[in-house]
Amino acid sequence: DTNVVTEDTTLYAKWTANKYTVTFNENDENGTVTAKVDGNEIHSGSQVAHDTIINFTATPKTGYRVSYWTVDGMWMKETTLKVTKETKVQVCFIALSAPIPQFKITFENPANGTLTAEKSDGTPFTSGSEIKQGQELIFTVTHSVAYEVDSWVGAVQDIHNYDRARL
Repeated sequence: DTNVVTEDTTLYAKWTANKYTVTFNENDENGTVTAKVDGNEIHSGSQVAHDTIINFTATPKTGYRVSYWTVDGMWMKETTLKVTKETKVQVCFIALSAPIPQFKITFENPANGTLTAEKSDGTPFTSGSEIKQGQELIFTVTHSVAYEVDSWVGAVQDIHNYDRARL
């Protein structure tokens, strides 16, 4: 079956944004997680359109605190997320009496430049040192003239300055 054109015709396609399922631990035994899109609450298992911005809030129960957040198993510092695929957000709540974990961070100078790190308060940070969970590190690369940063691995690139990244 074919259409026969017998007059001027305008054709167009209608587009629908891809939708993705977002899951999160709404009712953890040690706290709750809520999510909002444009101020409206959504629930775990909801589907949202591609590039939807979701704001998450974690509320620990009495005697607990937020230890860390992950998105698809990767550490997350921000509580706002732009959804571009099926996504799982997890919040870990721990007892207030639990010690704050420390982690050893190592980094090396790249072959074509130097890499430095500092804490968010401006204190220099050396490779092999430890930081407490939740502390932020800022990495800066100084590269040779013929090179530029292509990407960062293990840190989040600064969208305004590709020579900087945060962990």
